[in-house]
Amino acid sequence: MKNNPKITWNILLILIPIVCIFYIIDIKDVFGFEIFITLIWLLGSFLIIGLLLTAIIISDIEKVFPSKIKLITVGLLLFTYIFVQISFNGGFWGKTLISAEFIDDRSSIRLKLFENGKYILVSDRFFGDERFVGNYKMNSDTIFFENSPLIDNDFVSKEIIIKDDLSYFYLLPSGEYDKDYYYFKIK
Repeated sequence: MKNNPKITWNILLILIPIVCIFYIIDIKDVFGFEIFITLIWLLGSFLIIGLLLTAIIISDIEKVFPSKIKLITVGLLLFTYIFVQISFNGGFWGKTLISAEFIDDRSSIRLKLFENGKYILVSDRFFGDERFVGNYKMNSDTIFFENSPLIDNDFVSKEIIIKDDLSYFYLLPSGEYDKDYYYFKIK
């Protein structure tokens, strides 16, 4: 019995938009417990890669190729999925000026500042992450975020200071920054 690559190409036509939608739902933080949504789009992405390679190999072996329309559609869907991934991660915002990370025992916070005055802050936890996007201004060693609070609470101050390769972000009740534990390590 011969393998039918047409079925694999049809599955790709259905799977790519579904995985892309799950990625957007995950990034936009539409539902709670997004670890399940993350797993779906992550496993779906690996499945897309495997099916695409399988479809190409079987098509070549069996000499049964998809129509040009189907091939172009799959290509456009893949391009759209990659474009969405790049755009949600600041890929079109220019050069990354600062990339920093705070790692805790059970969570982490990653911060990227771009040359166009935009930032992405991702707060990772065991059951998922939250993504915050906004604008900032920098004045010598101080970064001012226009959105306040920066995340769901005031854990990351509206102003953070940079000293050497560290960026202090947690403001104590005394008005001083905690310099012992709460800081971003600039990469």
